[in-house]
Amino acid sequence: MPRLQLVLRGVARASSHHNGRAARLPITGTVMHQLVGVWSGQDFESRLIWAAICVGYFGFLRVGEFTATDLSPANILMSEVAINSRTSPTAIRLRLRKAKTDPFGRGVEIFLGVSGSGVCPVSALLSYLAIRPLGNGHLFIWEDGRPLTRTAFVTRLRRGLQSAGFDMSRYSGHSLRIGAATSAAAAGVPDHLIKILGRWQSEAYHLYVRTPRDSLLGVARLIGNTVR
Repeated sequence: MPRLQLVLRGVARASSHHNGRAARLPITGTVMHQLVGVWSGQDFESRLIWAAICVGYFGFLRVGEFTATDLSPANILMSEVAINSRTSPTAIRLRLRKAKTDPFGRGVEIFLGVSGSGVCPVSALLSYLAIRPLGNGHLFIWEDGRPLTRTAFVTRLRRGLQSAGFDMSRYSGHSLRIGAATSAAAAGVPDHLIKILGRWQSEAYHLYVRTPRDSLLGVARLIGNTVR
């Protein structure tokens, strides 16, 4: 029965994929506070990687949403980064040109607020932008203008985890997104807000939830200070 064999093969593949994700450890607030020491240098690579880590974590992003591949165009353009103040910045807005839950490519806005701790997406991103080469294109680029690729980012993320004393084989790029949700839940962030921040599909009643921007920005302060 060829059709049955195809169905069983699909079930096995889906189960394997799910188990693989479940085996990944989350990069929680505790891990982030260890990593900040690894990437505390003021050289270009340290600022670039730490900014990407913080944006991925506090933005609940998939790695492919803020890094590049040879086949994908820029998803977050430098021209679509908005900072609320030049003198006293407290919030940054990014725009994903395309997301997994945005099949029609309308774009998704990501809000990053100050955390009030050493692990802060606003300060990390501003530190990187201060030395980023001029020009548009990908937000995260190297000094020579090449975009930060998924492979390069994950490799350095794992090296950083190893330097901080963690088993890097237990983590992946998706650990940032998993960890953000875990830390948010531990900090008491409501389920509906976590689903909005992570752009997860949920029950129909969430369509009627109106979430103020201040609530979205305030999550950074909550999960930035979560150490468990």
